[in-house]
Amino acid sequence: VLDSSGRVVAGACVNHFDHHLFFGSHALCDEQGRYRIEGLPAGWGSIEVEAGAPGRTAVTASLAISESEPTPWNAVLDQGPTLRLRLVDQDDRPLGGIRIVARGGSGRKVADSSGTDAEGRATLLLGTEAAYQLYAFDPQASRAPLPFAVLHAVRAGPGEVVWRVHSDARSSARIRGSLAVPVGGLPPGTSVVAMPKFANSAPNISVDAGTGLFESDLLPPGRYEVWARVPGYGLVGFGDRRLAAREILDLGAVVLRPPGALIVKAVPPAGSKGSLNARLILDGASEWINDFSKDGLQRISGLQPGLYRICLTGYDPRLVGLGTARVVEGQEVEVGIELRPARQVTLRIDGPPGLLPVDGLSIKVNEATSGVLVTELRYERLAEPESAAWCVLPPGSYRCVAAWEGGDTELVLTIPEEARDGDTFAVTLQR
Repeated sequence: VLDSSGRVVAGACVNHFDHHLFFGSHALCDEQGRYRIEGLPAGWGSIEVEAGAPGRTAVTASLAISESEPTPWNAVLDQGPTLRLRLVDQDDRPLGGIRIVARGGSGRKVADSSGTDAEGRATLLLGTEAAYQLYAFDPQASRAPLPFAVLHAVRAGPGEVVWRVHSDARSSARIRGSLAVPVGGLPPGTSVVAMPKFANSAPNISVDAGTGLFESDLLPPGRYEVWARVPGYGLVGFGDRRLAAREILDLGAVVLRPPGALIVKAVPPAGSKGSLNARLILDGASEWINDFSKDGLQRISGLQPGLYRICLTGYDPRLVGLGTARVVEGQEVEVGIELRPARQVTLRIDGPPGLLPVDGLSIKVNEATSGVLVTELRYERLAEPESAAWCVLPPGSYRCVAAWEGGDTELVLTIPEEARDGDTFAVTLQR
């Protein structure tokens, strides 16, 4: 199996279906693009080659299988649109050895990947999406695969796309520190997470069980939420941190305190039925709790002492309870949280002329009095005004904290009692 440029297509999937028995069998092409399917019934059947490489279309045909000898069948897959790229720094020096990943579908689906050569050039085969996002990964940060640069709205075409990335954007920063528990060594499963503000996932930073020391791989500069998870002791939040290029952020030596326990009692409107979920937040570190009992009780042990902000949802999608509780070491504290009817509203995210687009946007919607985080919106890039539909918020006043690469702002959002489901409220970013 080849593509139209004559390159072999390793990993292409060749499927065969018998016309009469609907028997199906398949094989994958090896590194030389070759395949072999054995044990097929003789006679006519259908053969199909799926796009084993991104940007190449599938091929189907009818084929008569011989009884006495292997039946040859070769395929040529049409090559999709090609993107030619050159990656350089701010002084037009080529950046070689960088892994480039092209994603479509709002950044979720990988279309193709390639490494840049010594001249910073790479060729990517794209599919049928109108536009793609390109992600650049630094090979020196293999244990923390976070892109150090993103190029949006890229389209295939006859010309070469020149992508300029400042050298200070490359992965060059680290986070380090140490953890200890009051008695004995750290329990298995202890980990530290540095979550980029624009992302929904991040690799764990391993912790040495003997010394408690941890140090991240090279990270791109930017804003991170950092926390540690220690089984039996709960979460330790290090807050929202900004990493500069080549910075080594030392979080210091943290000795965990003996844990406490919290009993959360949900107080819903009469007749409410269904499941419950609670989000507990301590110093920016959050943990989801479920499996409440039928009477709305949940005991959560192994929590670090401190003030927890609690958001309780369940029974009905439009019931939300907000509250706080202070956990004390070695003690059990109970808190009752009333669930109130909320509104499913739309938040319209906008900005003054010239501000958009913004990258790495995070908007936290906190209840103004308690500071409880009710919802958070994340955008890898906000290029134009956009509506976040069906945000569930009880009537009240909220403090919206918005942060993006190069800026941040705070604003007040009010959901009045007379608000109805589907109402739209503006969240306007400021310079």
